[in-house]
Amino acid sequence: MAPNLVDIFSLITTITLCAGFVFFAVYGLRTIQAGIASTKESLKSKGLTVSRTGVSLKTDKRMDRDEYLNATQRGFVNLVEASSFRRGDGTVVTPGPLLPSRSTESNDSHGVRKNK
Repeated sequence: MAPNLVDIFSLITTITLCAGFVFFAVYGLRTIQAGIASTKESLKSKGLTVSRTGVSLKTDKRMDRDEYLNATQRGFVNLVEASSFRRGDGTVVTPGPLLPSRSTESNDSHGVRKNK
């Protein structure tokens, strides 16, 4: 039995759809890979290197012990200044700034306020 016109048309349509799917899958994959590569290059120009093992940061200087301690102390000061503590009587105490303020205003309330 010879194939008729509908069989040939169906075969051509099926092959065309499969080829189109493969083409767009490959095109999409290449586009995504190009985006990843450009992002890696952009990060690399900013000093970040991305690899399979993780991310590494390029720095221009090394910190000695004093610089490391100063940075750590600044972090603790910022942490304490941003915190608040609740007492048993419902008052909230926020510690004042640990470092001297440059403003001339005084803090009369000492960071204590009543909850309503």
